[in-house]
Amino acid sequence: MSAQNQISVGEGVTLHLPEYRYLVDAAGLVTLLGAHAAELSVTSRGVEFFAMRTFDVPKWRFHIVVDQPRPAPGRAIAAHPGKIAGALHIAGAPERHSDTRIYFGDGIARFVGPDGTVEVSGRVTAAGSGRSAVPRGVEPLADIDVRHDYFIHGVLLALARGTRAELRLSPPNGSGWLKLHVLSEANDDYNIIAVKVSKSPDIPIRGLYDAWILTELLLPLRNYITLRFLGNTNHPALHVIWSGILRDPENPVPLTAEFYLEE
Repeated sequence: MSAQNQISVGEGVTLHLPEYRYLVDAAGLVTLLGAHAAELSVTSRGVEFFAMRTFDVPKWRFHIVVDQPRPAPGRAIAAHPGKIAGALHIAGAPERHSDTRIYFGDGIARFVGPDGTVEVSGRVTAAGSGRSAVPRGVEPLADIDVRHDYFIHGVLLALARGTRAELRLSPPNGSGWLKLHVLSEANDDYNIIAVKVSKSPDIPIRGLYDAWILTELLLPLRNYITLRFLGNTNHPALHVIWSGILRDPENPVPLTAEFYLEE
């Protein structure tokens, strides 16, 4: 049986322009960062994209959910993220009188858009639910909200002055304000006031992260972000979450993006 006949048209999913653009950017980003695997799925939550790098240091995971539920049961394809990014580019962005769709078949996904049609081979399965960027069993040490632009400015400063960004978080001082400190290898101290504290640290926390990878993972996020330190206080992992709206005049799209990064 040909790949053409293996595709089930009834399992196609339509991508709107803002989510298409975000998926293209996300797939290109994780390819650049050396992801070993990626999964594009259609679930009861919406369209999800998950990628990870688990064999090299630092290890990281990246996950986005376009929060527009699709009909169940959903399907998922696991493939190299570069294949997914390339297929989206070849199919092209949805237009006013045409759309971009993904169809799932037996070991293949077909991307159909205004610019062309391309098929990606991979492992096609029923889509799971409840996926998270954070590995199971990792406990939070602290949980705060900060402004995305302030945080990424601090990380960019660290990147300009070296290869590592050091993050420090201590229990609130006498003023009651909790500050996140972003330090460079040249000892620049860029401090940010937490706009919300859901869990204050019991003892000082210090984490040292690859500044370039941290910068790239932060770029797709916007506005206010939730920042969590997880695991060991001496070598904490970082979990960052953003929930917001992809703006489009005709179809604003709610989206949640998160990443998990080890030292």
